[in-house]
Amino acid sequence: MLVKFLSSPVDQDAQLKEWGLQCDLLKEAVFLAQGFYTDCTINDPPGFDRVMAYARAGRRMRDLFTPRGWVRDDVNNQTAIRHEEKRLRVYPCNLCSNTANPDHSPVNLTDKGPAARRDTDCNAQLSWFSSPEVLPDAELDAGERYRTLLLGMNFEEENAKAELSLPVKFMGGRFTGLAIRVPILDGTEPGPKPSRTTDREDAFGEVDIAVSRRP
Repeated sequence: MLVKFLSSPVDQDAQLKEWGLQCDLLKEAVFLAQGFYTDCTINDPPGFDRVMAYARAGRRMRDLFTPRGWVRDDVNNQTAIRHEEKRLRVYPCNLCSNTANPDHSPVNLTDKGPAARRDTDCNAQLSWFSSPEVLPDAELDAGERYRTLLLGMNFEEENAKAELSLPVKFMGGRFTGLAIRVPILDGTEPGPKPSRTTDREDAFGEVDIAVSRRP
């Protein structure tokens, strides 16, 4: 399958502009998610770090993009944003360490279900046509005629990696084919220093309670 990996900043900006998205805002969502991911410890439930990253990236995308023409989209219980005019949806996804790697395509770290398969099938069908409105006699309802993009993220190394991808193949719970890949963070850019603390002692400060002994 031909994969379109956009390595040139000019091409990246042009594609993001076509999709109605801004690179700096996507980075902000990923960096926020990274902060929650790295706050987790071995005492959290397995996979909770990825759950937190997904939720916080999705929420921050909504915070940043809903004032810019996007709307919140909870279809299939996905934390997504949707643009009616562009017929696009975007939601976060935790991908493997190949995220933003031009030589290897990443896959999702946890298995996805029927909703992700449906998204991918819709992308594959719609990609054959310039507009979803001219799609002839396809097995898609009017409400499903959206291309769905993934904000792929990976936090397994010190610096975050991220890309925006259009999945068109799905097998065994995994996105196995990404037709368009736009790198957002390649793992060389450090995120901002955390402005919050989750340590209990730091969060509540030092508390002195006067205790007097009874005579």
